[in-house]
Formats: sequence, C-alpha cells, structure tokens
Amino acid sequence: MPRTDLILGLLDGLGDEDADLLRDLLRLAELARPEARDEELLADALVSLDALFAAVDAR
Repeated sequence: MPRTDLILGLLDGLGDEDADLLRDLLRLAELARPEARDEELLADALVSLDALFAAVDAR
C-alpha cells in the first residue's frame, strides 16, 4: 500500500473527491520531500490545499 494511502486512511470521513485531491497533493509533497515524516507530508499537502483555495477565492 502506498504511503499516501496509509496517511489518508488515518483521516476518517473524507469523501472520495476530497481524498483524491488530497492524495495528489500528498504525492507531490512526498516527491518534494521523500525523507519527511508522515505528519510533515500531511501538513505540506494541507498548506498546498489552502493555497489552492486562496488562489481560487482571489479570482
């Protein structure tokens, strides 16, 4: 099982679309920082998600 799926498995209640989006951001975070701990990858992915929504709101 990929590391990103293990992290997502800890987050109960995510819908399929939310999990898919977060999975992609987790994969990017893991590519950028493969040595990072799981919680650091999750934090990076959530910061990216926040930035994505901020950019959408700014339009």
